[in-house]
Amino acid sequence: IFTWLPRHQEAFEQLKLALTTAPVLAPPDFNLPFEIHTDASDFAAGAVLSQEGNHPIAFLSHVFKPAELNYSTYDKEFLAIILALRAWRHYIHGHPTTVYTDHQALISIQTQTFVNRRHNRYLQFLAEFGNDLIIRYKPGRSNVVADALSRIPNLNSISTLGPSPELLHEFAVAYVSDPLTETFFTGGAGPTKWSLHDGFIYEEKNGEKLIYVPASKLKYCRR
Repeated sequence: IFTWLPRHQEAFEQLKLALTTAPVLAPPDFNLPFEIHTDASDFAAGAVLSQEGNHPIAFLSHVFKPAELNYSTYDKEFLAIILALRAWRHYIHGHPTTVYTDHQALISIQTQTFVNRRHNRYLQFLAEFGNDLIIRYKPGRSNVVADALSRIPNLNSISTLGPSPELLHEFAVAYVSDPLTETFFTGGAGPTKWSLHDGFIYEEKNGEKLIYVPASKLKYCRR
């Protein structure tokens, strides 16, 4: 005969708490406004979608592509907002949404008049949300979840054997002056087993696609 003891009740209460509190994801309540917290580091962007009580609905982490690594801090933080809105558009479109960023200059982006082509594309996308979208400043020390998500790639580069984001960036820059890749990037012929993905050249060997290392960077692969 099973006897319900105090330790069983304690375990049951702990389970209930675990199932109703973060980091378990909550379903969206479309009767409540949404909140998005965004942040960007040198190499990645992070965001969290939540509602009343800051219970998370979804998380986002994006490693910057080679071209994005060259963006200014302003543009990286701006991109973090755009990535989050694109990812969760199906949730927030037509619903009041406040975006929190730790980059204070971004709170006026919806009214800025002098823009480049990239900013213009971003602003056209923001306009789709109309007055439902508000962007507010929140200091980084209060934006810890998005900040952590934007720094995950740094941890990955330590715990894996793959090249770091910094080294990948150096590869992409070196392609321009590498004797083989310079011709390939200007429309000339390259080795038949070369292909281009996300700004990097890959070479097929033994059924695997391996990133091509420019001659000037081979020293980093021989340590």
